Amino acid sequence: MKMKWIIAALILSLSVSSVYAISSITVVHRTFNAMLAGNQQVSGDISAVDQGFFPILADEAPRGDSIATAVVFPSTPNTGIGANTALKAGDWGFTVFIQPTASTPVSTTFKVVLQVSRSCSCPGLVSPLVVYIATGATVDPTTSISTSFDIGPELPTPVAYLVTIFPA
Repeated sequence: MKMKWIIAALILSLSVSSVYAISSITVVHRTFNAMLAGNQQVSGDISAVDQGFFPILADEAPRGDSIATAVVFPSTPNTGIGANTALKAGDWGFTVFIQPTASTPVSTTFKVVLQVSRSCSCPGLVSPLVVYIATGATVDPTTSISTSFDIGPELPTPVAYLVTIFPA
């Protein structure tokens, strides 16, 4: 008889713990709105792949915001070189991964321009966001630069963007 009470108490205890655990679950809803359009226009024998939109987690000073401060492709393969507009925590960002090819000209500065739609109609694009990157005396097609742009505190939806890269 005593064993039945112990089993019953154990079952009751587990039930109360389960109900408490289930009642303390927080549900977070996220809504995804479709992209209206995306386009890249690249010249100068350089490769670009957009990495998309992301929430900016920390402030970051601009790098490569003028021809004089262009971020140069490293001479050896890397994963950490970046050029960016001023980034503000809490805003939305957009990243483009840029890599030279074997045919990319040496000692050349490139202008990387991002325009993002602020409304449903294209071309309702914001003022261009610009960073500068450059090749050095040699070009290694295994190197890369990640370019990031701060597009502001709100991500327009649906969204359209245009990335343009060309010799400056």
